[in-house]
Amino acid sequence: MGGLAANGPALAAALDLRAVFGVPVDCQSVLSLGTTLATPRPHPARARAAWGALDWLWRGNRLLDLPLGGQVDLQTDLLRGLGPRRLIVLDEELDPGKADAVHLVDAGLDARAKLAEAAARTAARIPPDLRKDLDRLLARRLAFVSVPGDLRPRPCLIPPEA
Repeated sequence: MGGLAANGPALAAALDLRAVFGVPVDCQSVLSLGTTLATPRPHPARARAAWGALDWLWRGNRLLDLPLGGQVDLQTDLLRGLGPRRLIVLDEELDPGKADAVHLVDAGLDARAKLAEAAARTAARIPPDLRKDLDRLLARRLAFVSVPGDLRPRPCLIPPEA
């Protein structure tokens, strides 16, 4: 999923896990890995005063940022309201100069370097207790097991072999 409908797919994933496999949201641990946010570009008040409605939306990619960023925030808030056992959101906000290098369709070296830097900064900010939880969670394998009386296999996290 993605595009305009599910820019924060963690909500859709949690609801699918509940609907398809019967796992209540309050029993789920959800890890949401963002794809960076952009700080709005500052514009002098004198320039803003001359803008019309379309200029306000178009300048600085606000026309694109409003629906995309707003959807992520809304979907994260809705998921938080459903009360998962644990919700971890990891993302990085880019300043306008770095955000200009990262574009929806640009996979060039500069864009990849900026994204790698953002990922490193995000990883460096993870507190030790959360890092330990993530290491435990990510070391497990996802498997689907058959449950007697249930027609669909259910997802199950298998601990790493000792």
